[in-house]
Amino acid sequence: MDINDLKRKIKAQKSMSLELGAIRVDLIIPSDFDVQLQAVKAGLGEKNKPEAMLLFKRAVTESAVTGWTGVTVGYLTNENQDDVVDFDGQLITDFLDANKNNYDTISEALLVKVFERRDVVDNAKKN
Repeated sequence: MDINDLKRKIKAQKSMSLELGAIRVDLIIPSDFDVQLQAVKAGLGEKNKPEAMLLFKRAVTESAVTGWTGVTVGYLTNENQDDVVDFDGQLITDFLDANKNNYDTISEALLVKVFERRDVVDNAKKN
């Protein structure tokens, strides 16, 4: 198999998209290493750190957003402006902050995929 074909196949297995009304969000499912690293950085497992899960969830979600379509100035600013906003990594935080329900949907769908993927890897290791 050609290396470029293999790279595309691997990337496709790690990618997912979500439809949120008129918006489509493209995501890359993080590797186990990336998830573990974010967990350590957030302080998961440390005593007296109740914010750790929030920090972990946000960091994983922010790092996973790779694109979007259908986002407007109005969506980001809560004003009545229909100008389309092209994807820009500098706007990911603003995009996630703009709509709590969409943020929750994105982060939960992403975490489900992370844990599904982990289960597949764990099952493969057992066999």
